[in-house]
Amino acid sequence: MQQPSFHTAVTPLKAKRIVVTGGTTGIGRAIAGLLASEGARVFTFGRHRMELDDALHSIRSAGGDVCCG
Repeated sequence: MQQPSFHTAVTPLKAKRIVVTGGTTGIGRAIAGLLASEGARVFTFGRHRMELDDALHSIRSAGGDVCCG
């Protein structure tokens, strides 16, 4: 029997909207990607436009639902 992931077992993230600040690099980017991969719609922000575009592209390419403000 396959174990559900921690996030899915605790709270289903499908149809949830989550804001991640600093989502362009490091821990913020990793968290944004993880939450998006678990089904959440992620809104993220960062200080540098090129890094933000790269993060958005990477998360979307993996099938995540992400946008920026």
